Amino acid sequence: MTSAADPTARLSGPPAAPWHLEALGALRERLRAWPAVLPQEIGDPIVPLELEVEMRLLGRLAVPDLDGIMLIKTTIQRYCNSGQYLAALARDGALRHDLRGRPVEPVSVRDRAVALEALDKARRLTLRHAPPPTTETIMVTVKALKITAVLPAEQLAPTEASAVQLTLATPDGAKATARITGKAYRRVLTQIAALGPEQAVVVLQGSIRKPGEIEGAGLSVQARKTKAEDSGSETDTSAGSEGAQPSFDQVPVGSRTETFGQEIHKGPDLG
Repeated sequence: MTSAADPTARLSGPPAAPWHLEALGALRERLRAWPAVLPQEIGDPIVPLELEVEMRLLGRLAVPDLDGIMLIKTTIQRYCNSGQYLAALARDGALRHDLRGRPVEPVSVRDRAVALEALDKARRLTLRHAPPPTTETIMVTVKALKITAVLPAEQLAPTEASAVQLTLATPDGAKATARITGKAYRRVLTQIAALGPEQAVVVLQGSIRKPGEIEGAGLSVQARKTKAEDSGSETDTSAGSEGAQPSFDQVPVGSRTETFGQEIHKGPDLG
């Protein structure tokens, strides 16, 4: 640990990982004193080392033999090729530090560029060998799927049948059917006629428990309302708008919105 008076207490850089300490472990056994600039614990900052740091470390070898010299060279080379060290070297305004952890000179533009290139190469190599994305299907059981669909009012044709089976289809071929009583269906047509097909919005709601079958289906008629009308202004002044955009507002029938289902409807009886 570093104290507040120690110059290494002000060091800032990427945190050391466990493998950094492991890589430096053999070197620790050969040095008389551990350099303050090298991490001692996980999370210690990694900072750029002074040039020719290997020569400086030779003076700290307990036994200055050939094995010690080669150990310093291979250990420091591995340490300086790590992503964290390269990231420290590539930082804006990065400074090199001596063995005591004191800044001695800025990292040169050339060395910073080399570090950035090495980081980019490592990133591209990682992406190239990254495993392909996978998808896992997780089944979740629910009681029913709620559905809300807006129906084009102009496509609802008149009929005198006692029951109407609406088939909803998407351009991609998905289909689902909903059963509505003829009486409720004709009430919807009455509301559409009162508003006009261009201003009427028909909403179907229900639940799907079986594939392609909408249960408990009900229809409600809503009036299309422009934003300008909703805000009380005469025109829509939003940026890029060529005119008022439609929004939906429920049609009051008496004091409630008319909703028509299989056998039950909300609102006053229109007869």
